Amino acid sequence: NSLKARMRADDLSALRDEYAHVHKFLDGELGGIGLSPISTGSNVDAKVAIVMQDFAGAETLEVVQSDPELREYAIATGRKKGLQSNKNLDTILESMGMTTADVYMTNAMLFVKQGTMSAPIKAVDVAYSVDNYVAEELEIVDPEVVLCLGGAAFDSLRKHYGAKGGVDSFEANGRRYIKLPHPSPLS
Repeated sequence: NSLKARMRADDLSALRDEYAHVHKFLDGELGGIGLSPISTGSNVDAKVAIVMQDFAGAETLEVVQSDPELREYAIATGRKKGLQSNKNLDTILESMGMTTADVYMTNAMLFVKQGTMSAPIKAVDVAYSVDNYVAEELEIVDPEVVLCLGGAAFDSLRKHYGAKGGVDSFEANGRRYIKLPHPSPLS
């Protein structure tokens, strides 16, 4: 789609040289139906979307790339096999009677940061990703509810829409945005 093509063409100069395109990893095979690899297997007709913080760090992707089992799993699912935050996310979805196939998933930060999965990301960089790509991606998918897992995802979307009020939720464009904890601390 044109949004994905525009993202791949982004020279990332606004983000300095701290980030890379996700398609630079795993021989370009990593990339979901949406803008984030985590959207692999997502339901584009879902009434619920989940926005995670970011996908992974470059060092993490290099480890995944070098291990055939991890590589195959990442390409098939858009997720890192065995990661506790993914297990926790699955548990959260199961408690609501859903699986990842029932929701649309993406990330607030669509570009790969340097370092490991736990490397920090600047709020201004997450805002760049949301303002230029993620908000439009959510408009196209058009879910009724967006679950933002973690403060970075929620805060960047709230600022994008200029939403006032609620520290845990807001409404914009007929859609409810709800802040939930990132699944990693739930382990």
